[in-house]
Amino acid sequence: MSVKGFCYLGLALWQNNHLFYGLDGVFARAHNKQTDRDEYFDILFDFIIYTVILLARVYATLSSSNYSLLAILLASFYLSTGS
Repeated sequence: MSVKGFCYLGLALWQNNHLFYGLDGVFARAHNKQTDRDEYFDILFDFIIYTVILLARVYATLSSSNYSLLAILLASFYLSTGS
């Protein structure tokens, strides 16, 4: 599969992620099954998804300047979320 094909696949997966993103909380609240563990995994998978999106973008372009931008974006993302 070409890079363009992977971009379309990534876009489709990302759209599905956002489509179903809010449903887990709705179902958990409707069935009164909300837990701290579920909230932790929700945040963890958010970190993973957005990190993979940035990594894929940098990998697709293979430019050394993009690695610096990736480091800055990831640092700002993690620092702002941790505060």
